[in-house]
Amino acid sequence: IFNLPEQPDTFVEVDEQAHYTIRNDQMHSKCGWTPFDGWQVTGRVRRVVLRGVPVFADGEVLAQPGTGMLITNAE
Repeated sequence: IFNLPEQPDTFVEVDEQAHYTIRNDQMHSKCGWTPFDGWQVTGRVRRVVLRGVPVFADGEVLAQPGTGMLITNAE
């Protein structure tokens, strides 16, 4: 997707049936807010595994700062 190289052992698990309300206090961002605060939505990320290592699970960031890696177009 988006011309990114294959990333073995990397995946996202989504609960497509989950309903919840987006809240500013649940954001994992530097600004700490979202323009979508208060929106009721369907579908929620449950788990993210990056290169075989769980980095997010049920709302909790498990990765340490600096865990990311720059992925560039393989072409």
